[in-house]
Order: sequence, then C-alpha cells, then structure tokens
Amino acid sequence: MSNGLIVVGEEVDDYAYIPPEYFEYCKKALLTPDLKKSTDFIFDSVSSFDNEHVCVNDGTSVYFIDKELEQSRKLPKLPGRGEFIKDGELIRGHLNGKMTVLDTKGRILAQNSGDIDLGDGVVAKKQIKLPTPAATLSCPVISGMKDNSIEKRINDTIYYEMVEAYEDLVRFDGPENTMYVYSTYVITREKNLILIDQNIFTDLLGAVHGYSYRNTICIDTETGVKYGLADLFRTDSGAWEYLSTVVSGQVREKMDEMGYFTDEIVIGPDTPFAVKQDGIVIYYTAGDIAAYAAGMQEFFIPYADLSEYIDTEGDFWNAFK
Repeated sequence: MSNGLIVVGEEVDDYAYIPPEYFEYCKKALLTPDLKKSTDFIFDSVSSFDNEHVCVNDGTSVYFIDKELEQSRKLPKLPGRGEFIKDGELIRGHLNGKMTVLDTKGRILAQNSGDIDLGDGVVAKKQIKLPTPAATLSCPVISGMKDNSIEKRINDTIYYEMVEAYEDLVRFDGPENTMYVYSTYVITREKNLILIDQNIFTDLLGAVHGYSYRNTICIDTETGVKYGLADLFRTDSGAWEYLSTVVSGQVREKMDEMGYFTDEIVIGPDTPFAVKQDGIVIYYTAGDIAAYAAGMQEFFIPYADLSEYIDTEGDFWNAFK
C-alpha cells in the first residue's frame, strides 16, 4: 500500500481455482512492513488513502489506519461502506454507493444523492442496499405524496420488484460461490404514471461471462396499482396475435444479422415491455432469443399501429395519455 502496509487475503484451498476478483471482496488482514504487527482478517476492503494512511472497511464502518496499524484520530470514522482518497484538504470518494466529498471531521460537503424530483412535490429518493461486499442493489423510495397509504403501497411494490425479487442472486460463500451483483435504474413520471427501468448485472466469480437483467415497472400514482402489458389492451382484442406477428416479422428481418434462435415469437401478458412516449418496446435480455454476444434485443411498436387493440378507456392508458 502507499504507506508501506502489506495486505493479505484470507487462506484458500491451494488446489482449487480461485478467481482473481475474489481477493477484492474476501476478508483481509494488514501487516507492518517488518511483519512484526498484524490485524485479524476483519477488512472487506483496503485501499490507499495517502502516504500515511489506508482506507479500510470492516463490514460496518469506514475508517483510516496509519503505518502502525492504529486508527487515525485526525480522520473520521463513518458508518457503512466506502472508499476514499485524499484530495488536498478534502476527502473524496464513495460512501454507501454515493459519490461524496467530506472534510477531515467527517462532515459531508457534497454528495450525489441520486434523488429525482417527479413533480407536484413528489420525490424519488435513491436508496442503496449493500447486502455483501460484492453486491449493490439500488431502488427509489417515493416521498411527498398526499395519500400516505398509496405512497406505502407504491414503495412496497418497488422494493419487492427491485430488491426482494433478486435476493436469490446475492451469494457470498467463498471463492467458488460468490456473485457480483450491481443494479442501477432510471425513474421518470408521465402524467400519473411512474416509470422505472432497472438494469441488474450479475457475475458469478470465475464464470465465462456475467449476465444482465432488465426490469421495467409502471405504477399509477393515483391508485398505487402496478400495470402489466395486458392492462394496456382490450380483452379479447387480438392484441397478442398482432404483437406476435409484428415482433416475429422484425426478427425475420434481422435474422441474418443477429442469428436469432427462432423466427416465431409468442407475445403474452407476461412478456417484458417498456412504455415510451410514442409506443411500446418489447424486449428480451441477452441470451434469451439470440446469442449472448448479441446483447439485449428490443422491438418497437408505435401506438398508432396498436389503436385497434388499446383500451383507451382503461386506467393504464389514461394514467399517462
């Protein structure tokens, strides 16, 4: 490290394959250069801060250790997870997933909160969950609504859809079973409809490649109801047959370019979709209908082509049109 300390990772099986990335997340100990003093294996991460200190995380706090393995009295101890470097008289880095600038007393001078103003006094506050050293799950928390019960219903739905639904992906059980998980999202509002577009990237350490998921959520701010694709169309309108025909046609047009696994796409109520201003997007994550290297596949259908099928009297349509 920059101050001369030595970092040692936890003991592992010499005969097993150890993904190099595992060292970034496993428990670590610090030793002085003469090897006469050491800590226990208590640190999730260690990074250089300046020529005198390193920045460490012990699972609950972020703080700074000097060349003698003593916690600095001149630098702060902060709750949560973080990584910082010295920038003149300032401390700059990330605290609990948010870009942060501190003074040496630990006072936050600037922070990228990630909060989004959705209008009418409604704010989407960014919440970050850090269940393991290798996992970061982000989701918005809605505040400022006039009806507290609807606000709670919306937040419960968001948390389930964006965090709880992916908890099974979070694994931290040694070098052979550790999953890197990182999620981001974009949140917007169209009239009375909250639109969330979430992306989740996962990587089982040592695997050939990671895997990406996309999750879109449409929630009515007036009722707290989460809408699905079926809510957009009249019952028995023939929408599924039409969408299947259109998307299959787009697949055939790009078959030579993308190398799709099939040229017959069946669209139904559970097919993932995204709402746009002038149409909907049917999407498939990488590897679903084409080779993983082809990436996510999207198929756009304008509302003008769906006028025969859309339930223009329905709650979903009128929430954003």
